[in-house]
Amino acid sequence: MNILQQSSKAQDRALGTWYVQIQSGAVKLPRFQRFEAWDRGRIASFLNTIINNLPVGVTLALEVAGQEKFESRYIASSDPVTPGTVTQHLLDGQQRLTAFWRSMHNNYEWETFFVYLPQFDRGESKSGSEVEIRCIPRWVNKHQLRMPRWAEEPAQCLKRGLLPVNLLRPGDI
Repeated sequence: MNILQQSSKAQDRALGTWYVQIQSGAVKLPRFQRFEAWDRGRIASFLNTIINNLPVGVTLALEVAGQEKFESRYIASSDPVTPGTVTQHLLDGQQRLTAFWRSMHNNYEWETFFVYLPQFDRGESKSGSEVEIRCIPRWVNKHQLRMPRWAEEPAQCLKRGLLPVNLLRPGDI
């Protein structure tokens, strides 16, 4: 094979397409991939990239035809109800796609991500003038309640100009 007959190709793929493929179990991580490593700052930065409709970077996927070549696992918190056929192993881009998947399901234990919409902020001192991602740290108080309580109440979130990121999830919620 000469250099002009490459075995790889570039494809543009919408985040909605990635979402559906992760949801169906078609995309898995080879066992040798590290586990989730991004902190809340990197996740918020990535989500800002998405809401500003900027390129989110490159992923590298190995096509799987038939039997998987490596032991694999699903992206964190994405175990499908009815697993489909695995068609790809994600070799690069795991941190981005994990952050995307988990934020679309709002299932981080210690933070909740919101889109800040200044036009809806009813606070006396608005906390910004730009649409952006806000990360609200979460904790459990001595009464075993997840705090801050307002982050669980849609009306209270909206008064602060905050829309939960998971409402942007592709498809039906």
